Amino acid sequence: MIQRILVLCGILFIILLFYVMLTPALPCKVLERLPYKDGTTIEVVNDTCLEGLPHTNDTNTIVMPLSVWRSERREDTLRHELIHIRQRRDRSLWYDFYKIEWDYVPVSCPPELDRTRMRPNPDTEDTPYMAWRGRWLFLPLYNEEHTLRNANVHVYDMNTGSFVDIPPEWTAFFSAGLRQYEHPHEISAEFLTTRRICPASKKLYDFFSKNYE
Repeated sequence: MIQRILVLCGILFIILLFYVMLTPALPCKVLERLPYKDGTTIEVVNDTCLEGLPHTNDTNTIVMPLSVWRSERREDTLRHELIHIRQRRDRSLWYDFYKIEWDYVPVSCPPELDRTRMRPNPDTEDTPYMAWRGRWLFLPLYNEEHTLRNANVHVYDMNTGSFVDIPPEWTAFFSAGLRQYEHPHEISAEFLTTRRICPASKKLYDFFSKNYE
């Protein structure tokens, strides 16, 4: 009898685990709409929307979870997301910069990779796979918790077909300790918000000053 109960509990646990992993995030509920800079609109949403992560969903809308909207980091977050709006609006301009100055190019997802392990990002959805020097992909992969917040970036070497450490020459150019480095869109937004100084950021600041200031 006890064995049957334990087996049943095990089955229920597995069913619950698959339910949590496969159930999409709760829908976003817009609590307030506010005008912002450059003809954009801020949508303040419930904190369960995309696990409470700020993002953009088109060329005009910044989505801000309520807790972030009320926090001290609101202005920094808005600056970060406004960069993503500009990337959406001026797609060719940014991708030319990435190719010429940062050596990033769009690529197709290698067929050997499991796309279901990759955490999506609304701010990079136009071209999610960008290879540095045509070789290294920085991929945000779900961990066992399968949550957006806890996905970790892993580097995939398309030449060897294996996951590797961050190339030291990448670190020398972009610097160490970046919080968001899965995609040049995120690297750009972080640099322009924090004003970090490194060879890559200097090229970005010149580009941004020329085109937006």
